Amino acid sequence: MVHPLRCLRAPFNFRQLTCNARSVATESASAEPELLGRRSPELLRDYLQKSLYDPHEGYFTSSKGVLPVGSIGQPLQFSKLLGQADYLAAVKQRYNELQVGVHLHQSIFASWLTPSEIFTPYYGQSIANFILDKHSQMAKPDTPLRIFEIGGGTGTLARDILDHLRCSVPEVYRDVQYCSVEISPHLAQLQNRTVADAAGHSSHYQVECRDATDLLGWDSSQSEEPCFLLLMEVLDNCPHDRVHRESTSNPWLQTAVIQKQVSAHATLELLEPLTDDLIQQCLAVGPWEHNGKPVWHRLLDWANTIFLPTKCMMLLDTLVKACPFHCILAADFDQLPETRIPGKNAPLAATTVGGQTIDHSTYLMEPGSADIFFPTDFYMLERMYGVLAKQGLASAGGISTAVMKSEAFMKRYASIADTTTSNGYNPLLQDYSNTSFFVGQLS
Repeated sequence: MVHPLRCLRAPFNFRQLTCNARSVATESASAEPELLGRRSPELLRDYLQKSLYDPHEGYFTSSKGVLPVGSIGQPLQFSKLLGQADYLAAVKQRYNELQVGVHLHQSIFASWLTPSEIFTPYYGQSIANFILDKHSQMAKPDTPLRIFEIGGGTGTLARDILDHLRCSVPEVYRDVQYCSVEISPHLAQLQNRTVADAAGHSSHYQVECRDATDLLGWDSSQSEEPCFLLLMEVLDNCPHDRVHRESTSNPWLQTAVIQKQVSAHATLELLEPLTDDLIQQCLAVGPWEHNGKPVWHRLLDWANTIFLPTKCMMLLDTLVKACPFHCILAADFDQLPETRIPGKNAPLAATTVGGQTIDHSTYLMEPGSADIFFPTDFYMLERMYGVLAKQGLASAGGISTAVMKSEAFMKRYASIADTTTSNGYNPLLQDYSNTSFFVGQLS
């Protein structure tokens, strides 16, 4: 039986737990002066932003010889696989090949394979089918199709979507414009090679290397025409803030990060009075503690320590303002297995070696050394989007939202037969049970 909480980026149970050597502590803001480094404390989201996206040291943006995501190369032929065991072995083999850059045709290796890679081209075709279905409802006849993808990985999803449009609906493909907004210069170059050069979509595709949360970067893209915004495995890597309180009768405190003066490699988390506007706005979307769950489930929550998706809120706010007539499609984890870091919506800090996922006990690591990813509370994501959409609603139109498990989405939009093994096992439906899709439409 497939593990019900299998991690999206580690589709098999080769999980190795390790304790990171970096010193971790949580103290009050009144810590002794000799412990405080020369740098000022920074909010956790700013610390994580540097760890993941710093141009020189960030996990996704540095040039240390490792790409965060890789290409699977030749697509898996699911009908020739006997069942689950064959599938897991095939994926593990592809992970092993990533370590030597076999599929990237260069002297660097990659860490993860996303669903759009493992299920190429069928995953991209399902997204294309969703877009075509929604476009026919949103737009007037002959309205050109506009697609923006935030964080396009290796470009495989964009290539598969455009390939499907070119083959199935050439009249739509003729006027389609697809833009990838990518913060990593290295991935931006790879996307352009994959989609524009190798796949021949140069007249329909472009890459803009920038931060999607920066509203000014969207100036040239604003239009009164509807568009699609794709966020596939993006929300999990949006930096979060951490709040804590001793009990429900105490106020929330925000978390700051600082290096100890005695060691450049020792990092502290400090609790401060809650003053940050964005954290307060994010908390106000709540209640984050319960989220409509049954009482028995609430007992499992770390209700007094919560990781808040503040950067996700910034991104959604920017998208609502920049693209007032849109349909957002986001896919991500709704739960993470074996989380060792305490707190509600706590992240995993992980690396891969030889196809194995190594989980670390802290995210206070050497910048860029690990992927740090969070589960998405899709119930709260829906609430957050609704709040931001109402604030940015500039027309007489309306707001519609929907959340569905990945299995339900794929049953509706994917060609299920193409990802079914010979004994009937279908990993697209059965192997990603801890992932969901969110649809948000502003018209």
